[in-house]
Order: sequence, then structure tokens, then C-alpha cells
Amino acid sequence: MKSTHLSEEQIQAMVFEKKTDGAAAVHLQACKYCSDRLKVYELIFDRLEDEPIPAFNFRIDNPVPAAKKIKTKGSPIPFFVFPSLAFILSVFGLLGYLSAFYKSTILVNGLIVATAAVCFCGLLWDLVRRNQQKLNALEDQILQH
Repeated sequence: MKSTHLSEEQIQAMVFEKKTDGAAAVHLQACKYCSDRLKVYELIFDRLEDEPIPAFNFRIDNPVPAAKKIKTKGSPIPFFVFPSLAFILSVFGLLGYLSAFYKSTILVNGLIVATAAVCFCGLLWDLVRRNQQKLNALEDQILQH
């Protein structure tokens, strides 16, 4: 069965354009249902126009480019590498001397484990330090925008 009422699109178009064509105007005068819907849409659209524009506490028009490389200070080689190498070489020299003098494998194994632990701690510390530098640089970059 075909509806004799105006469609939602027609009523909304009348509210937006603030004008009605001849047939729709005649229908609105005769049909209380369609005129009530028109008043509801007018009220809704008037309230929407009165709503304030949302304000953000950050700029959304100029986001931080994702592909921009963050520059950090420092060399690509961690600063502790050279002292660590000197330490490792001296430990292995000491290991060679002790293994020849005492013929003890327990002492040698203990020194190897201790050397590995020192190297691991140095690498872990450097990883944390570099990530903190990157986070600080990113935070500075975000605060500039």
C-alpha cells in the first residue's frame, strides 16, 4: 500500500532549505502527522545549530607525522662497549693465567658467568637509556605542537 505522507527525506529537505514546494505545502496544511514531524525536525536541527563546536586540548589539524624519524643524541655504538671489551679481555687473560696455574675449571666457569652477567647488564642498561632518550624526544616533539 502506498503511503500518502511525506517521506523523511522530503521533510528534512524542507527544514534545511526553509522552503516548501506547492504540493508539500498543501499536504503539510492538511496532514497533522507530517506537520508535527516537520516541527520535530525543526526543533532538532535548531538545537543542533546551537550546540557548541567541540574543543580539544590538542591540535588535530597538524598531527605528528608517523614517518618522521626521531633524532637522538649519542653515537651508534654504546659508550660502555670499549671499557667492556677491555674488561672482558683482561678477564680472559686472567682466566688463562689461572687455568694454567691452578688447573681449576670451577673458577674459570665462575668468571665466564660473571663476565656474561656484566655484559648483559650493560646491554640492558643501554637499551633502557636509549628508549628513555627516544621517549623524551617524542614528548618534546608532542609538546611543541
